[in-house]
Amino acid sequence: MFKQLVSSLSFGTLLLQAVLHSWGCSTLRTSLPDSHDLPFEGSDSPKLRPKLLWKQEIEGKLTDLSVAQESGGILITQVLDAQGPGSTRLSLRDRSGKTLWTLPLDSPVRAQSISQQGDWIVVGTYEDELIRIDSKTGKKIWTVSDSGMCRPYILEKSQRILCYHDDDSVPGIAFSVFDAKGVILKRFKVPQDLLLLKVAPDESQIILGLVRGKIWILNPQFKKIAERDVGGELVDLAVSTKTDSALSSEGHAHWSALVNVHGIGQKLISSSASGKTRWEQLLDSPHQQVELSQDGASASVYANGPRGQWVSLWGFSTGPKSSLLWSYRSPRYADYNQRIDFSGGDLVLGFEEVTEKTRHSHVIALQASGKLDWDIPLLSEDGAYLYARGASPRSRLVVVGTDDGILSAYELQP
Repeated sequence: MFKQLVSSLSFGTLLLQAVLHSWGCSTLRTSLPDSHDLPFEGSDSPKLRPKLLWKQEIEGKLTDLSVAQESGGILITQVLDAQGPGSTRLSLRDRSGKTLWTLPLDSPVRAQSISQQGDWIVVGTYEDELIRIDSKTGKKIWTVSDSGMCRPYILEKSQRILCYHDDDSVPGIAFSVFDAKGVILKRFKVPQDLLLLKVAPDESQIILGLVRGKIWILNPQFKKIAERDVGGELVDLAVSTKTDSALSSEGHAHWSALVNVHGIGQKLISSSASGKTRWEQLLDSPHQQVELSQDGASASVYANGPRGQWVSLWGFSTGPKSSLLWSYRSPRYADYNQRIDFSGGDLVLGFEEVTEKTRHSHVIALQASGKLDWDIPLLSEDGAYLYARGASPRSRLVVVGTDDGILSAYELQP
């Protein structure tokens, strides 16, 4: 099946290319290859096999999906076709697909967040409300009005909520911080427009991306500990866990950035844990997303545009150098949600299998070697688009929602 899939998508060849850089030296442009109808390496024998646990039809439209990484709790938001009070519904399901509770809301949910253990649930609405919900009963614990239209991040270690003010929110405020009772503790101000905010998986640092290429690094107490100028406009940021290995090895990146530099092109820049730029790479085409592995040992970049899709993995080693480990290309533009992420050590992404008469979505995972780890074909009569997905690496659970109103859960088995 996968051979047919990759034949229809014409994925590009697997590259292995070392690119050496030195401090302050000019960057080397790397061109990605044309497509050659080759499958992913090892695609005939994926490491894991997805088993369908259950499939449910959702009433109305699925607008958001989150999965608790440790517990596997599944938080979804749906909007019913009938308008009016209560037409937005927030619900929590367990691994078996059982609905534990449903909470009607009078306003659409703008952003939602569930903790890794599934014991904290916070949502922000388009009525400018921030709501914490009891994960066991589904009842509201508290509601904060005039929250600034922010997007919540749950900081489990400090038992606080960081609410990010993006471009639709209050100007001049990067984020607000609330305690477990909903009391506001801090409003973090910035002198320039904020473009990006990323929190390290271990909550050791917070990275802010401002206009005109400014990057601020904050500690867990929300104090600025470093400031960088990357010399262009930021497109995306990623931050890794500040592990002991990252602290002791200059080969690990603590943050990476995609930067558009006027007159030059787009650069991928990575910084070590010390905060100094270790290397930068001039990319051959514009990309929209960068993600770092949790330990910062590798970074992946993703592009989606008229020339198709690219996904590449860069590996870091001690000293000012990086290696392009592999790169895949599909000549077809992706119509579904465009994002990649690292989960359980794999790089997870989605794409479409297209023939003259049919179109089906897939969710796949690639190992650090570039080999296929698993493949989930989302088959339906109408060829539904992949709309949302989430995963619990510890329990090998993958949950996907498609635009035909179907929610499915899979267990990844050896």
